Amino acid sequence: MVCRSLPVAAAAFLLGCAAPSQPAASPQAAESTPSPPSETARPPLVAIGADGTILVDGDPVEGPVEAAERLRPHLQPDVPLEILDHSDGSASLTALVAELRKIGTEHIVVRFEEAAPAPAAGGGGGIAASTEPVPPPPPGAGSLPEVQITNVGLHVGGGPNDEATKAPFQSAVAHHFDELRGCYRLVDKPERGGVFGVDLRIPGQGGKPAIQAKRTAMGGEEFRQCVLDVFGQVEFARPPRGPTVISYSVRFALDD
Repeated sequence: MVCRSLPVAAAAFLLGCAAPSQPAASPQAAESTPSPPSETARPPLVAIGADGTILVDGDPVEGPVEAAERLRPHLQPDVPLEILDHSDGSASLTALVAELRKIGTEHIVVRFEEAAPAPAAGGGGGIAASTEPVPPPPPGAGSLPEVQITNVGLHVGGGPNDEATKAPFQSAVAHHFDELRGCYRLVDKPERGGVFGVDLRIPGQGGKPAIQAKRTAMGGEEFRQCVLDVFGQVEFARPPRGPTVISYSVRFALDD
């Protein structure tokens, strides 16, 4: 009896081997006739629409809790779960990641992708023509408007998630908003703004966090590293429940 491995979704799964219904004529004959491969169900496709709707295999779900329960039977410890995000790091993404953390998902890969443009009216299902992106102003043409930093999402792992619990975490990050604003000069497309999310593990005694994940569609490696460096320098108070993971998102917005 010979077991074979079959690569499925970038991971190798061991296929079960059943005993033959009749004795093999010889060991050599048994080894020369491999068992036919069995099909392994692919993991569900997880996506977040531009409006924040969470979809599992193309079907919208009620929210992050239902999505996590749908995904739970398919999660594997050593295989990253991929999420395709069309929402530019919305609160739905932050909440879904938090729920997946609750059920023990350690490896999550978020791929950001702009939603496809809507079909043109009366164009027989064709793609609407897109306008050229507005280029950034040339040097010396004037500075960008004031950049505003706002908190758009916070989930405390293990809860509770009431305002009183969230306030100390929000306050600690707010002290570094000026530094985050300074990072914005390094972003690829400063005319657009965007959302930047991180997962931070705060030690039991408080202090500087370890950064476990980032989520953003904002471009510029220097910009991203600058933001992560700022988050890594935040001094948090001692969490009331020991070591705590929080999912935190801020929005960079330009004044009109």
